[in-house]
Amino acid sequence: MRALPIGLMVLGLMGIALVGVTSPATPINKVVIGVLDFEASGGHDPFEQKKALMKELRRNTRVKLVDIRESCGLSDLKRNGYEKAEQYKMNYQLDMILHILQIHWSYSFSLIDLYTEKIKEESIESAWNAPIEFMFRGISKKLLVSQDLKRVLREKKKFLAKKEATVPKEVVERPKEIEDLIQKGPTLIAEGEYNRVLELIEDLPRKRRRHVQVQTLGCFANLKGWVCDRDKGCKLSWWKLRQKLIDTGDNEATPMLVIFLRDEEPYVRMYAAELLGHIGDKRALKDLRVVGENDENRKVRKYAKKAYEQITGEKL
Repeated sequence: MRALPIGLMVLGLMGIALVGVTSPATPINKVVIGVLDFEASGGHDPFEQKKALMKELRRNTRVKLVDIRESCGLSDLKRNGYEKAEQYKMNYQLDMILHILQIHWSYSFSLIDLYTEKIKEESIESAWNAPIEFMFRGISKKLLVSQDLKRVLREKKKFLAKKEATVPKEVVERPKEIEDLIQKGPTLIAEGEYNRVLELIEDLPRKRRRHVQVQTLGCFANLKGWVCDRDKGCKLSWWKLRQKLIDTGDNEATPMLVIFLRDEEPYVRMYAAELLGHIGDKRALKDLRVVGENDENRKVRKYAKKAYEQITGEKL
């Protein structure tokens, strides 16, 4: 009788291990950086230090960070033609790896470009009594230089193009219920029927609710519920879905976000522009330019201009 629960526990642990090995599909327009645990630690709590570092690195919107909860020496990463680094690249779908060596209050950062195997090094020294939240201030600008990130993105696109050329592309058709919802959803939201959209999403099987365009619809239906009726539940759901779309960075959301740029509610237009900036899809540039130059709302124009700048690196 005891064998079954133990067996289930073993299978559960195996499942957890497998989940940790691969990360979800990552966006083509972001540089994915795996941040290893500090090789050595002293002073502040290493977990809190890494948390503060990740927060500072997230200031650069062109990157997506993957928290790798293990440490590995820089020499180990480079050994046998970067064999270990290549394993991390495959397991976590990375473009770069950040290695941190800490000796007392001095931090040495080594950022490895996994396409050309180039290493960029930076170091900072922190006062022993400095608050954790200020410890890594400015490191994002030092490490994540725009021209380096552009170079890595070029290499990434070349790599993915070669990969696509060797693997036949599978055509995936959307189920009719999702297709209908995607077609009608933006119009229903524009007409104030956001509750109807949320009901239709709720009726979908759980797996289909994860579709990026369905999540985009859910995000803006909840935003409309918060703006129009001050529904606190809608506000919480909107915020969670907004963050998920930012983290995923999937450009399949772009066509629907462009539709929301024309919604009569300024907050809908504003946050559609914000998400387009995070996703970084150049297909949205023409619409962002129009909104950034002509929208009647000052805040909407500001968000559209910022999104345009995030994608192009140029001011509108």
